[in-house]
Amino acid sequence: TLFIDSQEEVIAKFGIEVTEVPFGAYKTFQTKIAEIERLTGLSFGSGPGGATPLRNYDPLERAPTRTRRRRRRTTEATDAGIP
Repeated sequence: TLFIDSQEEVIAKFGIEVTEVPFGAYKTFQTKIAEIERLTGLSFGSGPGGATPLRNYDPLERAPTRTRRRRRRTTEATDAGIP
């Protein structure tokens, strides 16, 4: 899981040299690994030497799949399992 936490508003209001940062409530957003890599310039990998990009296994990157059940036409009640 990766998180993005922007301090832009805190810096704009209090400056970068503030001694106590007034952190309060924050929002959590789930985002794709590829988006974090794009924003930060970092690459996240796994395996020996980090050779396998984690973005390849990101569940947010995969489109949800819908499975449909095939309907079968019945002609008699016994076909539908009714004795």
